[in-house]
Amino acid sequence: MEADVRDLFDEDALFDPFEDGPEGDVDPAAAAQVTIGAPLSAEEAAPAVAAAPEVDERTAQERFRDLLKETPAQRRVMLALVDFCRQPKTGEEMDARTEELLRYGFSIYSPVVFRELLEEAGAIRYAVFDDDGNEVAETHGAVAEGEAPVEGGDRCGSAPGDGLDGAAADRADAEPCAMSSEEYFDGQETVELEFLEVADERPGLWVATPEGLEVVDEQDDAGEIRDLLAAEPKYLDIYHQILDFCTEDGGRSAKELDRLVNDSPLLEEPRRYSGYFVGRLERKGALEWRGGWCTTQAGRDMIAEALAEVAQ
Repeated sequence: MEADVRDLFDEDALFDPFEDGPEGDVDPAAAAQVTIGAPLSAEEAAPAVAAAPEVDERTAQERFRDLLKETPAQRRVMLALVDFCRQPKTGEEMDARTEELLRYGFSIYSPVVFRELLEEAGAIRYAVFDDDGNEVAETHGAVAEGEAPVEGGDRCGSAPGDGLDGAAADRADAEPCAMSSEEYFDGQETVELEFLEVADERPGLWVATPEGLEVVDEQDDAGEIRDLLAAEPKYLDIYHQILDFCTEDGGRSAKELDRLVNDSPLLEEPRRYSGYFVGRLERKGALEWRGGWCTTQAGRDMIAEALAEVAQ
């Protein structure tokens, strides 16, 4: 015969959440000694106030240099884009140049993100120019002749939640607006409706800032390559072999470089491979990947210097 599980419990001993508690079980003296906590002070009771955002006191040059350090794999792309903007460029031209620079590389950044990063760092800026190439000053609050004034100025502001922030929001706020009206007959009377209309505006251009160009111009590929070679004199011949080997049109593959230097006695202790040298030469601007490892002009200059020293 199977036992009923309900027979194993004393129903009178079960807890009933709706039953009144027993009287006389609470000791008032003991309850008085229970410390729940000291009352909150006025400062503690006051609602927490969000801390003010920290002000970035770095100069534009410092921000740009730090950006290059934080994104070493994209350093040369960013420097090339700022140099490209010595003369004002459209967004389409910037996109095309970015895609060209990334043709043989990989980046998680889109061309738009590159522009945003450089703009936030103060290396490039967005500006509007007239037909003569002169920069058009901002005209917030101005009203063109024949246009009705708009409360708060003649610019369309971006509403909260538009997903714009920083300089992008500033540009959205700068769109010129004009008050327009339109009449229509609703069957009984003529009704005039007023509305804001966004006027056509000359597209802006991207231009390098003086601070951004200062950082670009201070780059010294030749000096950095010399420092690299001087720091590892033991491998000087290996570096020169790689640079000279990669002057071939179309460059050299990684396997070809392996066959060139991997069996050298110089690389036995500690064990080195071609990738060790290729990576360092690339970071210093002596090599670049263009479907094959190619020696840059700075790298070719190093070869010429080495040959000149041998000839002396």
